Amino acid sequence: MHDHLKDFMADLLSIGIARVNFIGHSMGARALVSFLGANSHVFNAPENMQLGAVLLPNPETDLKAFLDASSAISSVAESVTVYAGMCPFSFLLCIN
Repeated sequence: MHDHLKDFMADLLSIGIARVNFIGHSMGARALVSFLGANSHVFNAPENMQLGAVLLPNPETDLKAFLDASSAISSVAESVTVYAGMCPFSFLLCIN
């Protein structure tokens, strides 16, 4: 999975896309958190694609995996928003 996302981002960069935003809903958040946590260094160099917003609505991801990756993701993302709704309570976390 990571290789496919890396290749896709390289293709975007080659056509002039300089910034990307990600939305990882439900099970997609698991793959996105894993990818961004392992590859956050890709976004550090100015010549690479920059990471804008990361939005995780109702993420179906392991809490430990999310917490392990969260500092790496928030260090390179412009903003990170996590929304988890559980009626009648909801949880919203925004990191800018």
